[in-house]
Amino acid sequence: MKIRGIFIHDVKFQFRQGFYFAYAILTIMLILVSLIFTESAKQIAVVILLITEITSFSSTFIAANLLLEKEQGVYDALFITPINVSIYLLIKIFSMSIPAVVSGALFLLFSLGTGSLTVWTLCGIYLTAILFILLGLAVSTRCKSMNGFILVSIPFGLLFAGFPLLEFLHIYAVPFSHFLPTHSTILLLRNAFEEVQWKSNILALLHLIIWIIIFWFWAKFWFTKYIVWKGGKMT
Repeated sequence: MKIRGIFIHDVKFQFRQGFYFAYAILTIMLILVSLIFTESAKQIAVVILLITEITSFSSTFIAANLLLEKEQGVYDALFITPINVSIYLLIKIFSMSIPAVVSGALFLLFSLGTGSLTVWTLCGIYLTAILFILLGLAVSTRCKSMNGFILVSIPFGLLFAGFPLLEFLHIYAVPFSHFLPTHSTILLLRNAFEEVQWKSNILALLHLIIWIIIFWFWAKFWFTKYIVWKGGKMT
């Protein structure tokens, strides 16, 4: 199966399962929520809402996608073909990251205006979406249902999103939060409403890329071990 064919199949599968419709509804809801805040509070609210959207939607939708494909036996037939696991995962990541970036960009546009759509903010959204797609992919390989995935993913959400947000809100300074990837996401998103030094932005991008590399090897290892080698069957 050609790469283009797999990508088109993946997009069609996501469309049939209502993933894009869900993204549209959730994006509209977030935009409406942002409107209730005053101008002074809106910037902080947008960062919190956007972090929540990227981290939760990206990981949840990839998990739902994988569990549906497992249930429908997609992997039984797919990996009989000479498709490379790395290429397949890259296609999956790319197809799932597109709606995440579009959703995040539209949310920024309608909540903070066109000035919020900088290269840094868009890169922050894109890289963070990839990171949490990989996280959701890795975790979902060990789960039998969405309920199981949600239960297992809660600690990851608290660690990777909750702690940096606590520090961002000046509620509690977590000693190791600067090492967490979403700390860099928050810095990049701040470009939507304030000027951040380009050196800080570059370091934030590199920080996210390092975490993506780590999550890539984790997701690829578990996907190969628990999906490909087991033929995608539930255990």
